[in-house]
Amino acid sequence: MKKLAVLFAVPFLLGFGDEHFSRIEEGNKLYREGDYKEALEQYSAAREQKDSEVAKYNQANALYRLKEYDKAAELYEPLLRSKKKELAEKSLLNFGNASYWAGVKKLGKGDIKPAEEKLTNAAQSYRKILYKEPSNSTAKEYLEHTLQKLKELKKQKKKDDKDKEKKDKKNEDKQDKKDKKEKENDKQSEQNKKDEKNGDKQGKPKQGKDKQKRESSAQKERKPGKMKPDEMKRVLEALKQDEKNIQKDVRRQKFRERKLEKDW
Repeated sequence: MKKLAVLFAVPFLLGFGDEHFSRIEEGNKLYREGDYKEALEQYSAAREQKDSEVAKYNQANALYRLKEYDKAAELYEPLLRSKKKELAEKSLLNFGNASYWAGVKKLGKGDIKPAEEKLTNAAQSYRKILYKEPSNSTAKEYLEHTLQKLKELKKQKKKDDKDKEKKDKKNEDKQDKKDKKEKENDKQSEQNKKDEKNGDKQGKPKQGKDKQKRESSAQKERKPGKMKPDEMKRVLEALKQDEKNIQKDVRRQKFRERKLEKDW
C-alpha cells in the first residue's frame, strides 16, 4: 500500500508582522524542505502564542510526517467540527489516514483492541467522505485498505481468543491436578494421624501383650519338670525300669555275699 498523504494547509486570514503568523510561515518553509522536526517546533511555538486552527492543523501534519500518528489524530479530531469547510474536509481525510496508520502500528504490536478502535475511526472517516463525494477514488482506495486490515484484525482476534481459551483450559487442568494432589496429600496425612493415634491406643498394648506371651512361653519352656504327658510317661517308665535293674543288682549282690560267707 502506498503511503497515505496528508493535505497541507496554508495559513490564511493572518496579518503580516504578526509573530504568530511569522512562526507559522517559518514552520511552513521548514515543512516544505522536509525538516518536519523543526517545523513542528515552530508550529508548537505559534500555538503557545495563539491556539489557532491553522497552527493546530499544520502541527498535526508535522506529527504525521514524524510518524506520531496517535498525536496527529488527536489534533485532527477537533478540527472535524471546524466552521471553515475546507479545513474540516482536509482534516477529515488526514484524521482517517492518521487513524489508519496508528491502528496498523498497534496491530503489529498485538494491541488488538486499540488497533480495532483506530482502524474503525479510519473507516468511518472514509465513509463520511464517500457519502458526500461517492466518486472520491482516494477515499475509496483508503477505505478498501482499512477494511482489509480490519479483516486481518478479526482473524487475529479470533486466533488470540482461541489461544487464550486453550491456555485457560490448560491452566484449569493444571490447577485441577494440583488441587487433586493436595486433597490426596491431605487425606493421606489425615489417615497417618489416625493410624498414629490408633497405634497409641492399640498398637503399643498389643505389642506388650505379645511380648508378655512370648516371655511366658519361654519361661514355661525353661521351667524344670514341666513336660508333656507323653514325655512324662516315658521318663516314669524309664525310672521304673532303672529301679527294677537296681533292685536286681542289689539282690545279686546280697546273694554273692551270702555265698562268700558260706564258702569262708
